[in-house]
Amino acid sequence: MGKRHPETARMLNNIGCIYGIKGDNDKAIQYYEQALSIRREALGDRHPDTAASLHQLGTAYDDEGEYDKALPFYEQALSIRQETYGEKHPDTAASLSNISVIHINKGEYDKALQYCEQVLSIQQEIFGERHPETANSLNNIGVVYDNKGEYDKALQYFEQALSIRQESLEEGHPSTILALNNIAEMYDKKGNLGKAAEYRALVEQVTRTR
Repeated sequence: MGKRHPETARMLNNIGCIYGIKGDNDKAIQYYEQALSIRREALGDRHPDTAASLHQLGTAYDDEGEYDKALPFYEQALSIRQETYGEKHPDTAASLSNISVIHINKGEYDKALQYCEQVLSIQQEIFGERHPETANSLNNIGVVYDNKGEYDKALQYFEQALSIRQESLEEGHPSTILALNNIAEMYDKKGNLGKAAEYRALVEQVTRTR
């Protein structure tokens, strides 16, 4: 195959993934960069595998809290995926979602909201209104409104996410528990301690059934 073959890039990428799972992002980045170099040379700058390497580099820097370094990699991956797959594809949605999280972490909530809403639109079209992935997008929008201090809006999105998760996931699923906790927290912030206590009691009840 040789050192500059796409299969070599795949193996380097896999090694990078292992280091990423182990939490050694510096090592992961070294292998992702080697894989990216080979893929650009062998497959071209606009190939989906090149986008995957860019995405993984973004993830590694994101995990390190280096958001300004992560963002350009995510944006490059998004551009390739939009061109290759179109706007309504899960990989496009994944890139948009990661960019939204970067903006949340940077405190740029209005930008984050724009990306979250795009992701929600894609998930609803691809998976439908009552799918767990759609619930995840609703939850993320709730997180943005929470960070903006708009607790009533956040609560609406968390409640929609909870409804879908209760319907589509097994009882006691961690995502359902997360949604219940998010709702309890919103009631706390709104000063409705009674309602917050109701949802925390539901969390304890659901947790016992797991």
